[in-house]
Amino acid sequence: MYLSCIGTDVTDDYVEPTLRISSGTIIIFKVGQKFQFTAKYFDTSGTQIENPNLIWTVSPPGALSINDSGFATATSDGEATCSSQCRYRIREYHF
Repeated sequence: MYLSCIGTDVTDDYVEPTLRISSGTIIIFKVGQKFQFTAKYFDTSGTQIENPNLIWTVSPPGALSINDSGFATATSDGEATCSSQCRYRIREYHF
């Protein structure tokens, strides 16, 4: 028996969804400095989703402000955690 692929085969190659945020290192801001975070989201087939719906948050909120586009501004001295959330995955960086 011979089998061949005709391009319509169904595969079950599940990949864990991934959200990758720019800058995998600790970032040090001075009050008033700005930084553009970016994120890439890959779905369960490993395909990058263009313009994913991301929610950016900061904890504690007083040390850093961040808008829906990932543009952050240091607002006071201290430490903060910046997080981005997509449908399946949360990724955090501490700085």
